[in-house]
Amino acid sequence: MSMPISKPGGAGRAKATPVLSGLLALGVTAACEGDFANLATPGGAAKGVALDAVAIADGAIVLRGPAGYCVDAKSVRARGDRQFALLAQCDLLNSGEVEGVTTLSVLTVTAVRSGSEAPLPSAQQIAAPFGPTQVLNSTRRRDIQLVQLSSGGDSVTELADPVHWRGVFRIAGYTLGLAAYSAEDGEGSGRAGRDLLLSLADNIRKPSTAGGTGDTIGTQRPGS
Repeated sequence: MSMPISKPGGAGRAKATPVLSGLLALGVTAACEGDFANLATPGGAAKGVALDAVAIADGAIVLRGPAGYCVDAKSVRARGDRQFALLAQCDLLNSGEVEGVTTLSVLTVTAVRSGSEAPLPSAQQIAAPFGPTQVLNSTRRRDIQLVQLSSGGDSVTELADPVHWRGVFRIAGYTLGLAAYSAEDGEGSGRAGRDLLLSLADNIRKPSTAGGTGDTIGTQRPGS
């Protein structure tokens, strides 16, 4: 199983390579969900279906990625007490290449049913499941607790940067856990990862017209 994170492919094009061959499994660990082995094509780019948005929690929550990011339709687990989706660059999901970037990040969303009154976890509580790790940065913005951890991003594959960002917020009776991973020294391990999670959270909080039972919504991106 492989997850493509880009390296320069020439002429401003980032070409997917299987340098994060365990990152999707890391998403499985975060979600405590079943087998995601079909999310990527071994030895090459992930061949998912890039969706603009997807509804989970019986339509109460709509996941929309930051600009340029889409939901991998194959990753979505939209029902039950614990729900999950993975997001990556739209072009990457469709074709394995993205113009104008040299590093890519992968985002995950895990939604767990919870009460709405409990306070958000502290930075140390978010870090605790990852064993001995240092909280490099901690900030709370727009009712989202964000932390940058010194380790844990490489818990599945040593090719991923151990430094990664995680975020937690609550909406519609669910606690949402967000994460941003990247290749070693990738932009997603730095401030860009934090900004991606903030953008993701803001998009999720936007009023939704989604209804129904957690089926996908929006349009499939061209090229898939």
